Amino acid sequence: MLRELWPNPVVELNRTVAVTMVHGPDAALAALEKLAADPRLRDYCYLPAVRAHVLEQAGQHAAARNNWLHAANLTRNERERQLYQNHAQRRSRPCQ
Repeated sequence: MLRELWPNPVVELNRTVAVTMVHGPDAALAALEKLAADPRLRDYCYLPAVRAHVLEQAGQHAAARNNWLHAANLTRNERERQLYQNHAQRRSRPCQ
């Protein structure tokens, strides 16, 4: 409903999180590809952060790590930067 009332790429990005939960990471990755082409999200740190989360769920740990680091480089918030860097170091490796 929100996307009908206020269509914008941030609303679509948030919807992608729900798509992941309902339809799985492959469906979400397809939606993220479309969003990545939107120039309004080029420097938006949450796009690579969401992509990293979805990639982890898809088992693509190296790509997830790269996206966590990309998100860390885009954010201006030091706490977020540290969080994304921690994700890159700890959660983007397969369990052993």
